Amino acid sequence: MNILYVSSYSNLAAKRANVTNVVYMCDAISKQGVTIWLVAFIPWNKLLVSKSLVTQIDPELNFKLIPIPYINLKGIYLLFDLLSVLLAASAILSGFKVYTRNCRFSRYLYNITQNFFIEIHDFSQSTQHCLKTCKNVTYFSISKGIISSIENKLSSRTIYLLTDASKLAKPSGYTIQAAGPTVTYVGSSNPGKGLEFILSLAEALKDLTFVLVGDVPRSKKLPNLIYTGYLHKQDISAIMQSSDILLAPYQSQVFDNVGNDISNYMSPLKIFEYMESNTPFICTRAQFLQNFLHENEHCLMAEPSDTSEWIE
Repeated sequence: MNILYVSSYSNLAAKRANVTNVVYMCDAISKQGVTIWLVAFIPWNKLLVSKSLVTQIDPELNFKLIPIPYINLKGIYLLFDLLSVLLAASAILSGFKVYTRNCRFSRYLYNITQNFFIEIHDFSQSTQHCLKTCKNVTYFSISKGIISSIENKLSSRTIYLLTDASKLAKPSGYTIQAAGPTVTYVGSSNPGKGLEFILSLAEALKDLTFVLVGDVPRSKKLPNLIYTGYLHKQDISAIMQSSDILLAPYQSQVFDNVGNDISNYMSPLKIFEYMESNTPFICTRAQFLQNFLHENEHCLMAEPSDTSEWIE
């Protein structure tokens, strides 16, 4: 079977979690004995090295790429959708299945066929518009929270749970030179991810070295605080597997890049990577995590912002 996977304007040169999410989902689906063709943005000046962009994320990823040139131009996203519809129509005629996480593209394609699959990541207005328009397609939701919201507001939708795919890249030889046990956070500085809370823990636990991996601001300087900046997946794997403890201090509200509260809808790719690393980790005692994690069995948990419990 061949599957055309239409991304949600993912720029494979961007250092964003969205890109990781897309490429690892493609890789995971390909392991089911199918061939995945990913439609995604590539900056126009990097089209000739588009394959290397994928290799830089993870050299073991397994899918084929159909690049659409990205130019910082008004209307580029609409052009992406229209080109994707043409590709999808051609692919369907050739016997392909179409799988997408692009809601606007889905509404256009629905005028041609109802035989395709939509992956949904939130319950935003755009997603709800798609759900109301595309009534007869099959949906895959990344979390139980999204399914509950859909069932409370809409009826007669075919929907299954399909959490984010995760895979640790093969570890590189990257090492952190740190005195004492290392406590590591991998992620972003989006509101609700807990970065400021980690800084308060670092101030309180001076005998531990705190490592912050990702594009996070160097807002505080402490002797036991290390900022790595952006790293390739192989380096991140090496750090996670060599750390003593991993942290995920989600707060009561977590926001995405455009300001949507996603605390009830998350399928935390970071937690799946933590689990795969086999390194002990501490995370927030939150419902979206308790859907699949058992406290004191898979991890330790603590209340959001309860500094004393996290320190203990």
